[in-house]
Amino acid sequence: MTIIQVLEEILVVEKRLVLKEEVHSRRTTADEDVEMPMMLRRQHAMIERVSPEGHVTEQAAMHPSQEPTS
Repeated sequence: MTIIQVLEEILVVEKRLVLKEEVHSRRTTADEDVEMPMMLRRQHAMIERVSPEGHVTEQAAMHPSQEPTS
C-alpha cells in the first residue's frame, strides 16, 4: 500500500509583543523665584448704620488692612 500525502498551504497571522527597550524616568521638582510687576487693586468701604427712623448713627471707613480675616 502506498500513502500519498495531500498538503494545503494556509496563511497564519500572529501578533506578539516583544520587549524592544526600557525607558526609565524619574520625577524631580525645582523651585524658582520669579519677580513680576503687577498692578494692585484697592477698595475702601464706607459703613453707615441707619436707625429705623432714618438717622445715621455711625460712620466708619474700613481700609483693606482693617478688614476681618474670617
